[in-house]
Amino acid sequence: MIDTSRHFLPVSEILKAIDHMLYSKLNVLHWHIIDEDAFPMEVPEVPELSEFGHIGGIFTVADIKTVIEYARIRGIRVVPEIDSPAHTQSWGRSEKYKDITLTCNGIYMGQFDPTLDLTWEVVNDVMNYVNDTFDDQYVHFGGDETTAEKSLERYFPTKKVIYWANEDIDLPMQDEDVIEWWGISTNVGRMVGRKNEVILSNYDITYLDIGFGNFYGNVYGVYEDWRKMYSYEPRVPSVNVIGGESCMWSELTNKHTFEQKVIQRSSVIGERLWNVNVDISSEINNIATRLTAHTQRLRERGFKVWPVTVGLCEQDMDICF
Repeated sequence: MIDTSRHFLPVSEILKAIDHMLYSKLNVLHWHIIDEDAFPMEVPEVPELSEFGHIGGIFTVADIKTVIEYARIRGIRVVPEIDSPAHTQSWGRSEKYKDITLTCNGIYMGQFDPTLDLTWEVVNDVMNYVNDTFDDQYVHFGGDETTAEKSLERYFPTKKVIYWANEDIDLPMQDEDVIEWWGISTNVGRMVGRKNEVILSNYDITYLDIGFGNFYGNVYGVYEDWRKMYSYEPRVPSVNVIGGESCMWSELTNKHTFEQKVIQRSSVIGERLWNVNVDISSEINNIATRLTAHTQRLRERGFKVWPVTVGLCEQDMDICF
């Protein structure tokens, strides 16, 4: 998952990320386009949203189509996320639409005002644009950290809708809805018995922004390296897991730091999801050797990738593993 609201990523950087996905066998780009901070997507019917809501750049209609087609040619699907009905303060930055959002939790986490007809007119225009532009069978609505509930599914009668859920957030869902679990790994069992398809993005393992601090300059979680990520267990008995992903929230990530923070460890997630039967406790030497070789291949293709281990052990893995 890439987040282009907290910091804008130019199209060139997104296309390079898609190239990396191809090389690392990652086949779905979850594009978290819009959030509280910025509305960087041009919507022709409501141009004021991006005109007043963007920070750093705007994805034009042509940009969106370029990303989708570039990914399609490489066998990668693009699933858009229009975070709502909370995380929507950026929708109301223009004079015309300033009343469609409310601030319910302090200065952050604004959400739609569902009492206004204007709110639903704008939502209708945005969702119709997304429906017409993105051709994947899935769409992500966010749905977390809200103090009110109202279904947006009616805008996508032919698509499967994804919502975030964790230990504290679990919106009422239909059985056909898809749950993206971002709670900690040990609590995935809370999904047992549900008919929903489940995507795993466990906060404690797959969030790539953890450990770098937060936007207030405070400590934020513990950085987990590739070895912890390779312990990721996507097989959960009696839970209908359809896949997993790594997530790079971009509060403290931009085009200058994206590759270094994302490439190596998301490669590990891809490696693990395709090799769930590998036992890290007995095959750590082989795993480190493969990851180091892949790191070298990525560097040769122009990516800035952190090393897997110290240079001495890259030459002889038996020293360290």
